Amino acid sequence: MKLKALGVTAMAVAAAALVAACGGGGGGGDVATQSDVTLSGVAATGLALASAPVDVKCASGTGSPTTNASGGYTVTVANGALPCIVKVTGTAADGTTVTLHSLAQGTGSTATANVTPLTEVILARAVGTLPPDLFANFGTGTTVTAEAVTQAKTDILTALSTAAGVDLSAIDPFKTPLVAATSDNLAGGNDYDAVGRIYATGGA
Repeated sequence: MKLKALGVTAMAVAAAALVAACGGGGGGGDVATQSDVTLSGVAATGLALASAPVDVKCASGTGSPTTNASGGYTVTVANGALPCIVKVTGTAADGTTVTLHSLAQGTGSTATANVTPLTEVILARAVGTLPPDLFANFGTGTTVTAEAVTQAKTDILTALSTAAGVDLSAIDPFKTPLVAATSDNLAGGNDYDAVGRIYATGGA
């Protein structure tokens, strides 16, 4: 992938335009049958968000894991039910504190929810509000439908692909396996991680 073409300016402009024009995706999401639910994923901004606190709110149940050195997390929510929203607060490569959100949907007992700048902007597009507001009100009738998330993914990835001339259609920001670079291995990230790195650094 010619990821160096995917500069932060093109991404930010395209994403901002889409979020500004977003329609609400609010309303009741599909709720899975209650059981233990195991969530996992990787939190990164082009560099792993290591040792970062994770807050999980599900349609039923909550969890509070911490990411490992590679930005990965796993949590089992007892008597939980999808969908679940995930919040991670960590330290980006430039030393600033960032808070990002993601969403896990489905009907099974396991789900993946990576947490990246792309999942943040897709959630904003899908629900028509800021992800922190979605997190704060999650479970009180303000959720987001699977259809809204699918459309938002298509809108955002299409816009970014067009802006940068890079095909991002193979990436599902929420579920695609994400291998994040770390402070000990800056070249260790996969292509998905490189998208986040360029987003965060403006193409460096």
